[in-house]
Amino acid sequence: MINKIKYFKDKPVLADILDLLLLCIVTIIIGKIFTSYFMLPGHVPTSSMEGTISAGDRMLTNRTSYWKSSPQRGDIVVFYYPDAKMQSPPEEVHYVKRIIGLPGETVTIQDGAVYINGVKLDEPYIHMSTKVGESYVVPEGHYFMLGDNRNNSADSRAWEHKFVPEADILGKVFFKYSLLIDNIHARAVYSYNDYNI
Repeated sequence: MINKIKYFKDKPVLADILDLLLLCIVTIIIGKIFTSYFMLPGHVPTSSMEGTISAGDRMLTNRTSYWKSSPQRGDIVVFYYPDAKMQSPPEEVHYVKRIIGLPGETVTIQDGAVYINGVKLDEPYIHMSTKVGESYVVPEGHYFMLGDNRNNSADSRAWEHKFVPEADILGKVFFKYSLLIDNIHARAVYSYNDYNI
């Protein structure tokens, strides 16, 4: 042991490289633990949430959001895309959408609006009417997701597996930012919970 210490003492550059290598390994391990259990960074490649989160934005998701509570209508969440997860072999593809239908509810899209159990949903974050769809009964333990840019969003209406299990919701988005030269910004992302039902 003494000989090893003396070896590094006689070679300070090698000792510095070893220190740097150990620091990098520890940083990677801490970062992996942090993103696995506490916060998930992400990138939004499409305009499906335009008006709230733009294509090209980066976002941060709080993975602890649902440790003690269930997801609520209006929450903007990151989750495993159901159709990719059901492939063989399954893929882990992350999507970001807004929760619209809760377990046990009937979601109906009609006359450019969304109805929950027959009651029209007030959605001030939508800037255009929703394309005509149909009715969906949300199974227990699952959620119905829609993008805010309703006419340009591949969401529960279009998926083969239409509903997201609660266990597949990774967390709630709380921050977005962009470092693009023509669109530098950093803003909090808020859920909407002032519905009329």
